[in-house]
Amino acid sequence: MDKESYKRYLRTPHWRKTRKRKIKQVGYKCQNCGSTKGPLEAHHKTYKRIGKEKMRDLKVLCHACHRNVHKGPMGRLRNIVRKVRGQ
Repeated sequence: MDKESYKRYLRTPHWRKTRKRKIKQVGYKCQNCGSTKGPLEAHHKTYKRIGKEKMRDLKVLCHACHRNVHKGPMGRLRNIVRKVRGQ
């Protein structure tokens, strides 16, 4: 799935319902730091089942933790690997 298709998917009713269900499942808190402040975000741990996610495919994160997952050292490494693979 390309970046634009993924962005469109994140605006669908299906994704919004899935996201809310996961946030409720974990008790409305960040699964990294435990924060309940600010908007919580559902992070895809895998992109294998986009549109048919299992709850185990998602992790609830506060904005700061979600940013760190994507922009921190491991996030940068994942982005490099994706670019090399042409994803």
